[in-house]
Amino acid sequence: MDGASFKQAKYVPTAEDYAQLQKENEKLKKLFAEQALERDILKDLLKKNEPTLVDKNRDRPEAYRGRQ
Repeated sequence: MDGASFKQAKYVPTAEDYAQLQKENEKLKKLFAEQALERDILKDLLKKNEPTLVDKNRDRPEAYRGRQ
């Protein structure tokens, strides 16, 4: 290959673009972690308050959990 078959990129990201994407990625990771923590806390509370609600999905395949 002589390089003639490669197309030139229309947009070439700069170091500033990468830095901005990295900041956004970190922000999204933190949001995801917070939501996962909240979900786990709510599950624990649900187990303590209404154990029958949590146990009814125990025998269901993973793909069907959450569906009613």
